[in-house]
Amino acid sequence: MAFYGVKTGNFALQTEASDWYGRGMAEQRTELEHLSTHPDNQQLSFTGLLAPVMFSMFESIMVTSAAGSAQHLHAASRMLEILGPEACQNGVANSLFRSIRVAMIYVLLSWDIAPALASEAWCTIPYTHRPKTIIDVLDDILLQIPACYILQSRWRDLKRAYHPEVDVVEAEVTTMAQDLKFKLDCFWGYYGDHLLGLQALDLSDFENVFDDLPRNQAHAAEFSLPIEFPDVFSAEIIARYNAGCLLLCGLLRSMDSSDDNYGAEMNAHGESILSAVEYHEQLRPSHSGCISMIFPLRSLIGQAKSEDQRKAAQRAIVTWGERRGIVKLCNLQSSRDTEDKRSLPVEFKSPSLGFTSSS
Repeated sequence: MAFYGVKTGNFALQTEASDWYGRGMAEQRTELEHLSTHPDNQQLSFTGLLAPVMFSMFESIMVTSAAGSAQHLHAASRMLEILGPEACQNGVANSLFRSIRVAMIYVLLSWDIAPALASEAWCTIPYTHRPKTIIDVLDDILLQIPACYILQSRWRDLKRAYHPEVDVVEAEVTTMAQDLKFKLDCFWGYYGDHLLGLQALDLSDFENVFDDLPRNQAHAAEFSLPIEFPDVFSAEIIARYNAGCLLLCGLLRSMDSSDDNYGAEMNAHGESILSAVEYHEQLRPSHSGCISMIFPLRSLIGQAKSEDQRKAAQRAIVTWGERRGIVKLCNLQSSRDTEDKRSLPVEFKSPSLGFTSSS
């Protein structure tokens, strides 16, 4: 209703959608409050997960608050955490888990605590009966990135306070970021040719790449241009990979301003993201997910080494939103001043859960 109202400029429909949004949040809050006071005779249901997912979609369209969409995805993640990974191995629960996990990437740097879905249990148990896809393999790595930025924030606080542990934490941040960057290099070395349409996909042995990093250096591959995308899905996955590399390269450069080893690589990843967006835009908007390019473009706006790339990404994200009915969200994300990380306080009050993320 909200989407159609925005696309057609029907303000009455937008108002009605907002009214239903408010009712829905009130209804879920009541149910969750009842659950918290009567834990013995009621359980959190899988269908209850749909509410914060739908609320997040509404916020992506209407943007009633800057962090609204992220808050609802945090709420959905927290509800999954309560259910546990064992409950998400089959059926609708598994489908919801996978959808929420993919969506979490779009608010990757809004976490003040490492997301539970990044844990080993959540990266293995739900896939017992339904094996991982290539996007699941990539997201296993991307979901580890918030922990790097959280630790970097601690390093900055220690540095400002001239704390004696600052060098120890700096080494931890650098090692963690370098390890994740290596895993992304391995991902590209392992699946790059498949994503470019050059060979068949094999998901069988990717985890073993990381058993012994020195021995498996041969699996890592440096990303290079030019890129020709065989299809929309590959363009989206490659741009998602590019964004992860940009975030990690940007973090490593910020730890040592004299280190310019990542400059050329960052420019290549940025160019690839812009090319992926252009590829999508050559097709009809219906050929791609509404938010599929927001995370890559937002990452480029925040991390671009080239000012020309940053401006191109800002223009591209606004155009993306205008053509897909999410112009408010994309206008918000187009600003370089939009906070890239920790946009939510540590103990934000979720509008759809009624408890804090640290509870």
